[in-house]
Amino acid sequence: VEQPGFLDEKVFHFQPQQQPLREGFTHGAAPRASSSCQRFQKRRSCSSSSASGMITDGTVAGTQLVPVPRYGIVDSVHQAIWSASYSDPYGIELAITRLAGGAATTTMVKDIWPGSPSGIASYASMVLLDSGKLLFSGNDGSSGSEPWISDGTEAGTVRLADLSVQAGGSGPDAFTAFGHLAAFAAALSPSVDSYLGRELVVTDGTAAGTKTFDINPGSSSSYPQMLGHIGDT
Repeated sequence: VEQPGFLDEKVFHFQPQQQPLREGFTHGAAPRASSSCQRFQKRRSCSSSSASGMITDGTVAGTQLVPVPRYGIVDSVHQAIWSASYSDPYGIELAITRLAGGAATTTMVKDIWPGSPSGIASYASMVLLDSGKLLFSGNDGSSGSEPWISDGTEAGTVRLADLSVQAGGSGPDAFTAFGHLAAFAAALSPSVDSYLGRELVVTDGTAAGTKTFDINPGSSSSYPQMLGHIGDT
């Protein structure tokens, strides 16, 4: 029998010190991890009693304080929050906070850029697919910024495609999910002598299912901006 989860309801930002909020809380985003929980070790989990988030089912009895990320992507199906979190000595890397039984446990998913450099820039460059996998912009230090995919495990966190052979990578952004697909913008450069500009990319989360579209032919860019989707299209 499936256990009811806290994220079936609502996640709210909470600051016990009554500091002013720097950013409004919106659907799909959650608060940044408390400092004591940010210092997690590689492949180890951490929990903290210093609450920075509030989860509620709409009743006083069902309202609890838990240490959760301040900003991130909520996966209500798997009762988790994806985030870009800092830890020493790994820098900013992909992390996942799992909520169960009123406790929050945060783990670093993978040290994408090995060592102290950061392998992920921001939670803003992430989107959750229907499959439960996370599509995001990652940098492993050798291919530049490229699209990555993660199932929440170290082995299942891999670069999805190398869309640009240039040193800085394709710089994917503007991620938008619709159905089992996701769209984003990236600078396409399949070879040293070939630059297609910043164009549209659509993926189902697999390398074979990742397609590029040179909307403005040649080296000029179409600069796609994904605002959302209509129906199933």
